[in-house]
Amino acid sequence: MDFEPISIIRSLERLELDAAIEVFAQAIPRYWPNTSEEARLWVKEEFYHPEAVVIGHFDRTTLDAVVCLTSFEFVLSHLEAQEQALVEAGVAEVASSINPREVVHIGGLAVAQDAVDIGWGMLLFTVAEREAQNRGYKLRIGHTARRSEKYPAMRVLTSLVKWRKWQELPVSEKIYYANPPDLEKVWCYKPC
Repeated sequence: MDFEPISIIRSLERLELDAAIEVFAQAIPRYWPNTSEEARLWVKEEFYHPEAVVIGHFDRTTLDAVVCLTSFEFVLSHLEAQEQALVEAGVAEVASSINPREVVHIGGLAVAQDAVDIGWGMLLFTVAEREAQNRGYKLRIGHTARRSEKYPAMRVLTSLVKWRKWQELPVSEKIYYANPPDLEKVWCYKPC
């Protein structure tokens, strides 16, 4: 007797966060010039933050995709002063009447190797956008990388702008990731 796969999307419990971190850690090296250990360090504090909402997709009982909603203030507090000032100015320019508590960061999106190209990442991102709206946020913000010849696997910015209708946050100068330092970091936003 054949069974149809069971697809479940839900917020993760605290005990499931290590598995979510591992999904992210295994996904990052496929596209980024970073290690799994670096990826674990990127999201551990974010996923475990008390205000974070980590959403996962399960195929039966296997967690195969994750995304995280985190407070904008938490994300800002982890930026270097120059980048923090640029991002705050950009947000003020596009949403001057919005309180920073009404801004949510969507990040930590990752899909396990066995689930790539099924559509779970786009579906989870849609669920995260809807969750942000349901929680009363006024502005969604996130960051990604600009595609480059050196890092051809980077496609996320194109996806956000083209299919998700996000816009680049206006910043007065280019921002680069700390590691790798030659990869441009692009902040994007979309009203809820």
